[in-house]
Amino acid sequence: MNYSNNKRYLRAADIIRLYPIGKNSIYNYCKKGFIKPIKVTKGITVYDANEIEAFFSGKKTEAQNAKASF
Repeated sequence: MNYSNNKRYLRAADIIRLYPIGKNSIYNYCKKGFIKPIKVTKGITVYDANEIEAFFSGKKTEAQNAKASF
């Protein structure tokens, strides 16, 4: 069986190359709940590429919509 996950993930360095922000901004967005970090190992954190694209394009993700409804 093939259990491959077709999701794309970005590391902080990838986000910095794609968008005009710094590493601290990424961590602040996580702390405020705007984007969700995914811990792969102790030293590796990734981010859902679709969530990052939606955040920076101004679209709300499901998590942001749920948070806004409270």
